[in-house]
Amino acid sequence: MSDVHQGICGKHSSRRSIAFKIKRVGYFWPTMVADCADYVRRCGKCQQHAPLIHQPSELLSSITAPYPFMHWSMDIIGPMHMSTRGVQHLLLLTYYFSKWIETEAYPSIKDSVVKTFL
Repeated sequence: MSDVHQGICGKHSSRRSIAFKIKRVGYFWPTMVADCADYVRRCGKCQQHAPLIHQPSELLSSITAPYPFMHWSMDIIGPMHMSTRGVQHLLLLTYYFSKWIETEAYPSIKDSVVKTFL
């Protein structure tokens, strides 16, 4: 499998191409396609030089709230690099009806910190 994948010229074929070439030579086993996919996934050069996909995984859609106080969101961001004031975490609260955002920076996140933030 490594000889077919890397070859003499170092082509680094895809999983489907490797499986097809191995079948053409006369070899077959039930998990051949999955094994080829796993081999390509573990190849370091393929991971470094594979083309990047610039397409989102799904279509983006906006989240709206039909009436006030229906939908809120809270996120914890961190740990990040410590600032000069010693904070590493951010609490972020989003109010979807008006798209209002409130944030506070904290050195650590505990339940008491979240309660006081709310």
